[in-house]
Amino acid sequence: MAEKVLRADARRNLELILQAAGECFAERGLEASVADVAGRAGVGTATIFRRFATKDDLIDAVIRSRLEQMREHVREAAEAPDGLAALRRLLVNVVATQLQDKGFVDSVGKGRFAAVPGYAELRDELIGLIGTIVARAQAAGELREDLAANDVPVLMHMLAHAAQMLEPVEPGAWERYLDVVLDGLRPGAAHPLSREPVAGDAFDRAHANVCDVPPADAG
Repeated sequence: MAEKVLRADARRNLELILQAAGECFAERGLEASVADVAGRAGVGTATIFRRFATKDDLIDAVIRSRLEQMREHVREAAEAPDGLAALRRLLVNVVATQLQDKGFVDSVGKGRFAAVPGYAELRDELIGLIGTIVARAQAAGELREDLAANDVPVLMHMLAHAAQMLEPVEPGAWERYLDVVLDGLRPGAAHPLSREPVAGDAFDRAHANVCDVPPADAG
């Protein structure tokens, strides 16, 4: 019984740590300290370091949690019957997450998310789910046929960057550019897309080159 209580306490502490870390990093970015996290979680820093050997390990756990939340958003969108509406909701959710979470923005801007253990597998799953959304909208005649699933993360990044720039000056203005993007994705555009979509992990490698961080793991 005592061992079960200890295990339950350990799980509870881990949940408190991850919740507190998520909140601290969201508010202050990745510069938030382990002491900040410990204070919010109501535990000592030693308790955190027993779970996570370094601050980087804690950051990786929080980023992984955010990516898993994104997977749930994408999965819900992939199950929706209306492909184009689902794509719009997905883009809105991704931008809203980045506006509300400075730590996630830092991780994207610094290419940090691509170095999280297991990221490559999760990325491939996300691309597969996005492909389901794209295919459904194309089958319904709502989306241009030359759009690929790999195009969508690039569009997400473009919109999120515009939103981060505009939001402090004119809140909500980024939604105009969401409309522009979606209108350009409709069938019957005047011109076909000029190039093939980026392949596989090219977007992650581009981030890694710009930010000088290790690329995503192989799985």
